[in-house]
Amino acid sequence: MNRLAGSHSPYLRQHADNPVHWWPWGEEAFAEATRRNVPVFLSVGYSTCHWCHVMARESFSDPAVAAFLNEKFVAIKVDREEFPDVDDAYMAAVQLSSGRGGWPMTVFMAPDRRPFFAGTYFPPERHGQVPSFRDLLRQIDEAWTGARTEVQTACEQFDKALRESRSANLEPFSGDLSAELLHDCARDLEDEFDAEYGGFGNAPKFPPHTALEFLAAYAKRPDCLLDASAHMARWTLRSMILGGIHDLVGGGFHRYSTDAEWLLPHFEKMLTDNGQLLSVMAATLPLTDGEDEALLRLAGQGIVGWVAERMTDACGAFFTAQNADTEGREGKTYVWHDAEIASQEFKDAFGVIPMGNFLEEATRQRTGENILIWSSPESPVSDGAWRFAAELAELKQRRDQRAQPSTDTKMLASANGLMIRGLADWARATGDAQAQQMAQRALAVWAEQPDWPHMIADGKPMGAAYLDDVAYLGLAAEACIPFAPEAADFARRCGEKLADFPGLVYSSAAHEDCFGPALKPLDQAVPSPVGAAIRLMVRQAIPCESDLIRMSGWMHRAPHASETLHLALMERLDAGKLAGSQAEWQPNELNIKLQAGEKIVGAWRLPGREPLAISGEQITLPENTTEVAYRICDAEACRPEVIATRPGS
Repeated sequence: MNRLAGSHSPYLRQHADNPVHWWPWGEEAFAEATRRNVPVFLSVGYSTCHWCHVMARESFSDPAVAAFLNEKFVAIKVDREEFPDVDDAYMAAVQLSSGRGGWPMTVFMAPDRRPFFAGTYFPPERHGQVPSFRDLLRQIDEAWTGARTEVQTACEQFDKALRESRSANLEPFSGDLSAELLHDCARDLEDEFDAEYGGFGNAPKFPPHTALEFLAAYAKRPDCLLDASAHMARWTLRSMILGGIHDLVGGGFHRYSTDAEWLLPHFEKMLTDNGQLLSVMAATLPLTDGEDEALLRLAGQGIVGWVAERMTDACGAFFTAQNADTEGREGKTYVWHDAEIASQEFKDAFGVIPMGNFLEEATRQRTGENILIWSSPESPVSDGAWRFAAELAELKQRRDQRAQPSTDTKMLASANGLMIRGLADWARATGDAQAQQMAQRALAVWAEQPDWPHMIADGKPMGAAYLDDVAYLGLAAEACIPFAPEAADFARRCGEKLADFPGLVYSSAAHEDCFGPALKPLDQAVPSPVGAAIRLMVRQAIPCESDLIRMSGWMHRAPHASETLHLALMERLDAGKLAGSQAEWQPNELNIKLQAGEKIVGAWRLPGREPLAISGEQITLPENTTEVAYRICDAEACRPEVIATRPGS
């Protein structure tokens, strides 16, 4: 019996019709494996994963494969976004086995949850050294029934290695936590920069969100030692905006480029990518002018429009992702045949050719289809709008009539945090009223949740929040404070919630123990949860020096994977530099000297954080007030919280 039909996860529901007798993750499945004395087959993926769909069609829909699975195993299907701690733990096993990771994840384990074999996608027929999934199942069954001692040894080895690797930390940096670490990070990025196409490294290329955010922030510092910092951010964004990874018709960016030139996309669209790109574009705007500024504004407006049209729930919060596949074929919604476009001038400008410019990801063969890539030597913008704007709008109308990729409609706290922050950053940088309204509305949804859920699915809050959920939402609230001072209270609550994650580990006591607590100091497709938490601590004036010292080994040894930690250090170094904010104590008021454009957005009497009335530069004080906390914002951002103590008290 397949038990996924009632799941809240769209990914699990996609497998509800498989002949495999899937179980959801939980005690019942492992109890069944113990009762039957069979191994557990764990398959982990997510709803917009192309190769997850491929393996489902090839193997999980095959009655013969399903029959063998059902007889010899207990099969568990997990949505990695619903249980990120489970995904993280067993992905570590995959990486220990093969040196790489990916989805779908394929893991075989004993009923006590200890793995003994881990991999990713397995084809229906043998491919080189990779066995077919059918043969793999037979080999695992033979090992379980005929070589149990070896299986037990593998379980013990995996258990030990996982517990050690998940909590591993580098020795702290022996030098001072100074701007020199920031300079080293910038130099490291320059060494790895692709001067021709932008970005870092070779194919496949993923949007380097945290690297670009660091470079944009570093370029604005008075002690910046690398003039190329701003150029690296501008050139990478320009290359992405004009490439196939950018949906020029419908707005938003695809997951990654399968080549080094940002031309050939993997068509999945993630809320996390687009939220981060909005923040990066907002941070880079002050470093641009002319055509590059216009490109950033147009691309940012496209993201806002796509999120409003395709990714917003009726409650105001945001969906997770859109699939790469439509009707079983990757990119079907997005590509064009030459005959579908009449204007030769448009074809020449966007690289549309009769044989097609698109290469299929797996085979690298031409499909006869085209993606739109700016290919003209002319400027892609005219009077602040896209050149051929009318033709692009007409293509969108036609494309909207096609079958559309499915949308994963669960709403993740972490992904919403990144998008809310992106919208708020964009609204402050450009004055975009729609982005501001969307950010405020979505933030209110999460601020009103009573029990800190990890996600909202089918209208119901579910699961306990992880570190990234809390940290990303806290930074999102911080970004909203300049235009929504009431967000300061939610930001403060997020800062206090970090206490549930001692040592800034990923899971709290509300989650199950997956081979011990995990530490996640490095950036991946999303910012380091540890780095984001420390950034929030800086903003909330929560002591974080020891946490930065503890993480400094990663910053020194892996600068291009720890930009979020570097951003946290940057903000910590600047936290005391509150130019123009001087507090003058009077018997019944505290006067704050503000610079032009600054305002006090919140003040609280300490201890207890009793809210205080604010009028311009004055904070009204109850009798016998000796200590006050307050926040100052300008049009761009909020300063970290300041604590002022009455002289002589």
